[in-house]
Amino acid sequence: MRRRFLIFILCIAALLSACRESPQTMMKKQLDLGQKYLVDKNYEEALLSFQLVLDLDPKVIEAYEGIAEIYSASGKDRDAARVLEQGIEAVGIENVSEEHLDIILNLYRGIAEGAEAGKNRDRAIELYTRMLELREDAEITARLEALKEEERKAAELENRREELEDMSKAITMAAIEGTDYDFHNDLILSEEFLDLTDSLEEPYIFPTENGLYIGVYPGGYIYYGTMSGDVRQGHGLWFYGDIKAITVADTWWDHDRPNGKATITRTINEAELVKEPDHTYALKTIENVSLADGVYEGEGNIQWFMDAGDCDHNWDVTYSGGVLQAAGGEYAALCSKCGADLLAGGSVHKLKGL
Repeated sequence: MRRRFLIFILCIAALLSACRESPQTMMKKQLDLGQKYLVDKNYEEALLSFQLVLDLDPKVIEAYEGIAEIYSASGKDRDAARVLEQGIEAVGIENVSEEHLDIILNLYRGIAEGAEAGKNRDRAIELYTRMLELREDAEITARLEALKEEERKAAELENRREELEDMSKAITMAAIEGTDYDFHNDLILSEEFLDLTDSLEEPYIFPTENGLYIGVYPGGYIYYGTMSGDVRQGHGLWFYGDIKAITVADTWWDHDRPNGKATITRTINEAELVKEPDHTYALKTIENVSLADGVYEGEGNIQWFMDAGDCDHNWDVTYSGGVLQAAGGEYAALCSKCGADLLAGGSVHKLKGL
């Protein structure tokens, strides 16, 4: 009984002591406590502490920063931005120190970068604009201008979708039907097509009349074949061009990656081929290989169709991790027709643009 009475007296004493604490002291304790909970990721308790601070004084910018950080860490970016605005309004931007403005801007930056990652460009532009209103910054200005340019290109692309589809169909048919290089090159390397594909942030996919799909990918790569949703699946052609050659890969796809048997045909632009006297050159190559996620793997065959000479070369080869393996000595293979050698090693052979 006596022990219970003693505990009761101690509790009363503690309560009276707490009541004698000034609001400033209580506020400091709650701020420190909130920061500790925040570091420990105990967001529920941290939120309670920061809210108690604001109940005592609604002009404590640290409490708004802490609450914004909690919301941001919890994936509630809109709430985080709202709380920052509430803090700036309550305190007055003229009363926010440079140190705390740094903190606020860093929080805004994280929210803006999250909006960008989520492909919410409009929201990111809004946030970066707000940051510049708070403080001029060359890096943020540059990022904002880049986003606005992306927005402009996206709007232009939206207005030119029909044009992109028509050009992609023409390029696809030109490659499939073996149209001469100059015609195909004029399409796939045209300023109009490159300008349109430069606007792409993600693949632009549309169906054709025969039930297959055409996908145009950033960088000017084109897919023509079967799809599952937006994923390349089943049989399809993958092709692209540059100033030196057109490449068409006829292969199988699994979960958006080329896997299985493939026939890869390159047609050389003879006009761009620098020839030396007494040398012969391949104007067309055909590789029958297997692909593992776009990388050459296992046994295959290479054919070169030459511009002159008695032999169009033919080699049986083996790849490991995309690297041409030596069959003996330094050679990967000898031509089955004339014995011409094919050097082993070299770079990794794989499809471009994946």
